[in-house]
Amino acid sequence: MKKLFVSIVFSVIVSTGAFAQSNSVLAGGGAGLSIPSVCYINFNISYERMIVPNFSAVINAGWDLYPLALFFVAFMEDPAIDGWSIDAQARWYPWAKTFHIDLGAGYGEYLGMGSIVVTPGLGWKIDFGEPGGFVMNIGIRGEWYIPIEENIFKGSDQDGDLIPFNFFDFRLAFGYSF
Repeated sequence: MKKLFVSIVFSVIVSTGAFAQSNSVLAGGGAGLSIPSVCYINFNISYERMIVPNFSAVINAGWDLYPLALFFVAFMEDPAIDGWSIDAQARWYPWAKTFHIDLGAGYGEYLGMGSIVVTPGLGWKIDFGEPGGFVMNIGIRGEWYIPIEENIFKGSDQDGDLIPFNFFDFRLAFGYSF
């Protein structure tokens, strides 16, 4: 574990800038905490296109599994233990290097409820070796789901409220830049 941490820190220090490649395809996963499902596991795939040295456009598609949502089945009209989302993000590399800040919006389904998704985040895109080739993206992001369909919780008339909010979403993805 210590060697992995040291190698990641070393890679961040010596890695080249994100502007060295113009396209990236990444696949990965992560884990997070949210309300009301407590925790979830995420699997995602993304495509990033550099527009200028400091800005890129990203398209993400993800699938979330909520294993602890099974405890909430008694309170739901239509039980769902998974969700999905697709969103587009604008990503800014403040120093045209590895660190990035992003903000996105899209559509998704959270525990059976259609929602607009707003996704702010930050992370590091690390290019191993020469510019282009294999990359790793590590980061965190929040996900706000704004329901646009009927709420699935019995007795609730809170349509449109900002109810489901994922407090923390840790992501690790590996891919290829070209």
